[in-house]
Amino acid sequence: MSVAGKAVVITGGRRGIGQVCADRLVAEGARVVVTSRSWRWDESAAAPGDGERVEMGLDVTKLDEVERLFVWIKERLGTIDVLVNNAGVGHFKPLVATTIEEWRAMIDTNLTGPFLCTRAAWELLAEGGGGRIVNIGSIAGEIPIGDNGAYAASKYGLRGLTAVTGVEGEALGVRASLLSLGAVHTDIWDGREGFDASDMLPPEAVADALLYLAGAEPAARIEELKLWPPKGVL
Repeated sequence: MSVAGKAVVITGGRRGIGQVCADRLVAEGARVVVTSRSWRWDESAAAPGDGERVEMGLDVTKLDEVERLFVWIKERLGTIDVLVNNAGVGHFKPLVATTIEEWRAMIDTNLTGPFLCTRAAWELLAEGGGGRIVNIGSIAGEIPIGDNGAYAASKYGLRGLTAVTGVEGEALGVRASLLSLGAVHTDIWDGREGFDASDMLPPEAVADALLYLAGAEPAARIEELKLWPPKGVL
């Protein structure tokens, strides 16, 4: 199960889980296009070689930016083998205290973003003989947790999107996998009381799981991989 030479796109890779996963894929020889909305777009950037990465600006909620990225990928790389929909945002508060702006930000980034990227990558994956789409899910998309209403709605939706993607991609060799995560110790926990890093997953554990999924043959139908910390729900 090697990713050496595979073309991988991972969204939301400037920090946290995305950064660690992108670094691991590069170390294992993948050709990685990693995105962040805080980076600039560089039309003239060269395609990454084996064990290399290129950083591109992308706001996954914006259709024109998503389409622009995948046109660039087709011109530079010709195809992709793996799409990792990792970009996400979270505001953790009761539903009645959630603003419409916070609701839209989570739905647009955590659910509409993966839809737009999946749709844009579909032709490249199919033309290349198949590949894998990995959507980064959450325990909140399976178990109701207080103060997670809008975030949970986006992740429950992502679970459904992943399942339908797998059904529709089966004949084309396009597999869809949900990597469902419990609490991972990243900077989003900074300043929140009552949470101990030792009770959470390290980002490196997520990178190990993603490496497994990215390196698996498309023939392997891996619908979901759950990666939860020892305590389960924190």
